[in-house]
Amino acid sequence: DLVDPEVRGNHLAFNAHLHSRFAGQRFVPVRGEDGCFVAFSHATCKEAMNDHSSFSSNPFPDDRLVALNTMTKADHSRVLRYVHSFYTQPEVERLEKRIRSVIERCSEELASGDGDAVRWAKRIHMSSTLTRLGVDCGTSGSWEAVDEVVDLNDAMVALVAPLGGVGLGYDTLPWPW
Repeated sequence: DLVDPEVRGNHLAFNAHLHSRFAGQRFVPVRGEDGCFVAFSHATCKEAMNDHSSFSSNPFPDDRLVALNTMTKADHSRVLRYVHSFYTQPEVERLEKRIRSVIERCSEELASGDGDAVRWAKRIHMSSTLTRLGVDCGTSGSWEAVDEVVDLNDAMVALVAPLGGVGLGYDTLPWPW
């Protein structure tokens, strides 16, 4: 349990235990999450990232663009040329204070027991993305707007992934809208 304070306080020993227990394994199943695995080595991660045909969440046979992680390497490189300027060091430095503020706020809430690790990660990811798009949110006030976009993103993933990519299928959407 990665949120167990004892594990977090002694994470080096926990990591050593994992490396000892799962030595030589490429993927490790996540207990309690059917169909969810952790790629256990750098080489395995790299192999999965480069194997577009096996590890793509793009359900469309015509390779239409859905998201960066669903593209072929050639398409990814082409799109990257357009967005690269938004992720240069000066651009990231310009946003660093706002993003750092969001990370600190999320981490303080998590440390106080107000929240969970999954929501923590989603709020940081979405707030950072929205900040990059010019939407200032997540640094103070309610999380309502950020959580709404997180839930919308989760709903879109729930719709797309079961069509032919990775992820669990749903008979209905897990959200009321």
